[in-house]
Amino acid sequence: MRSPQRAERAVDPSITASLPVLVWITAPDAGLVYANERWREYTGSDVLGLSRFEVTEQFVHPDDRVRVNDYWKARRLRREPGEIDFRIRRADGGFRWHHASVAPRIGPDGDVVDWIGTAVDVDVPKRNEFALQLLGDINDALASALDLDQVFWAVGLVVPNVADWCVIHLLCDDGTIETPAIHHRDPAKVTLAREMVALYPVGYRSPTARVIDTGETLFIPVVPPELRGAAARDARHRAMLERLDIQSGIIVPMRGRGRVFGALQFSNGAGERTFDAIDLRTAELIAKRLALAIENARAFERERRVADTFQLAALPQSLPRIEDIGLDAIYIPAASEAEIGGDWYDAFAAQGNLVVSIGDVTGKGLEAAVLMSSVRHAIRVAAYQGLEPDAILAAANVALCAEFPDRYVTAFVGVLEPRTRRFAFSSAGHPMPFLRTAEARVREIGGAAGPPLGLIDAPPTLWRATLPEDGLLALYTDGLIESTRDVMDGLERVRAILAAEAIAHVAAPARLIRNTVLHDGIRDDVAILTITFDRERRWTFDAEDAFSAHAARASFVESLRPLVPPDADLDAAEIIFGELVGNVARHAPGPIDIGLTWDGDVPVLHVVDSGAGFDLVHTTADAMDESGRGLAIAEVLADELRVRRLPGRGSHVSARLRLRAC
Repeated sequence: MRSPQRAERAVDPSITASLPVLVWITAPDAGLVYANERWREYTGSDVLGLSRFEVTEQFVHPDDRVRVNDYWKARRLRREPGEIDFRIRRADGGFRWHHASVAPRIGPDGDVVDWIGTAVDVDVPKRNEFALQLLGDINDALASALDLDQVFWAVGLVVPNVADWCVIHLLCDDGTIETPAIHHRDPAKVTLAREMVALYPVGYRSPTARVIDTGETLFIPVVPPELRGAAARDARHRAMLERLDIQSGIIVPMRGRGRVFGALQFSNGAGERTFDAIDLRTAELIAKRLALAIENARAFERERRVADTFQLAALPQSLPRIEDIGLDAIYIPAASEAEIGGDWYDAFAAQGNLVVSIGDVTGKGLEAAVLMSSVRHAIRVAAYQGLEPDAILAAANVALCAEFPDRYVTAFVGVLEPRTRRFAFSSAGHPMPFLRTAEARVREIGGAAGPPLGLIDAPPTLWRATLPEDGLLALYTDGLIESTRDVMDGLERVRAILAAEAIAHVAAPARLIRNTVLHDGIRDDVAILTITFDRERRWTFDAEDAFSAHAARASFVESLRPLVPPDADLDAAEIIFGELVGNVARHAPGPIDIGLTWDGDVPVLHVVDSGAGFDLVHTTADAMDESGRGLAIAEVLADELRVRRLPGRGSHVSARLRLRAC
């Protein structure tokens, strides 16, 4: 082992002592044998005799230790010089970035005599570099954030690179201050901070309130204990503040539209460095970028609310009631991908016929909603004149090109004669509807759709069909089949639920299509409109709506009473109804659809839910528990009980009742 005296002879202490860099010498198979005076002044320790591992553990930042050890190990194995940046602890416990260089000294015999290392303080340029990188990361994270939740989440991603704490405060209209976002490297402390804010909201005399009121940044490099004590409102509050252990803080105002609307707070706890001028400048730049993102998100949310309200107002408030024809429709706004779109559906009576339309406007937001309303209105005006669907679309195309040049819209229009079920229809770039027959055959009607409105130079093709009795026609916008970004998969999902027997027995088939096809979420607006032709009795209500469930059960029994003999056991039918509905209420909360059909002279009760799906488990009375009790009782009282899972989501239970028609 090389002695410290020999190391000092190799490196003149009089020279290294005056250098503004850290200098050390490490023996090949031992620890430090020399460190200059600058090293001892910076670290406040004498490191002679410490092993390389001990030096790393005591003086290198915890986040850098593995990287530094791996790097030096590779250099020693290759006997090569190297350079690396890492943080070294100083005497007061803080860390500063240094650029370290090491090189081996090779003796005459070719062996490594020792390693000489130097470290130059590069804290300022390094942190400026990190600040620029951090601002770039924040810009990238906030660029795609369109609502406040996304903005707050994006800020949380960069917290570990800035401080222990990051808290966002917003000024409310009534002058109070809310704290919608709290981020910390330690999730446990986030829970504590949220609890504290809930119990002790930010007061008007707090440092945060002062920053918002004056518009001036508050910079406290070291938070004195008496300041933490003065901020406490009672003993419990003081205990919480002590557990949070805030030692250094920056609170920066956030401005927008000429006023201060909030504040961004950064804090470090014990064991971390205190903030300095670089941190202050970085915090102010982050606050400016965050303020812009919050203002943009608020503007987006305002526009979305207006567009949402406008679009919902433009959709029909009710569907026409026509004998022996059932109409159901649903509109689902986009859940995640940006703004509301321009999808619509419509159904109205004109010239003694039923007119339906559905379509999709290109674009998003308020402009798309306005365009949608204009096209829908143009279709209505043309339909009231008694025009055929192709002529209706041609008229809408003229209106669109005159009012919104360079925009295009896909649209489908159909005119149904209720008595004959003759259906005339045309499409301008829109998917053709699916037709389901009583035999559960599913197909698209019509042929290829023409070009969209705005691009056509002649009326689209006019198609005619006679819709079958007991059939179902499903119109939809393309968001339904594009939810998984695989159109073929989307089409298969739609075909699967339309082929399922359950859809023939629900009061709200559009809702069932939505629940099964879009069970894993949506990416764009979706509109669905269905037309059914049958006289089946149906009921629908929410699983938690006991009043509606009771009314439906009474209506179900009364609908059977005139159709069965006077001595028929309607009590058993009522029990089956109640047990099946109760089973759904326990295991599949949400909408319940009830249908009553006749298989010859035997009534069949259908119960359809949109839950996770379940199977019929055959059990005995002795083995029954609460979870399977309802199905077991229904199975005993019915001639036959069947349970089928629906494609995607939901179940269909059918019970052949022990009744016969008169």
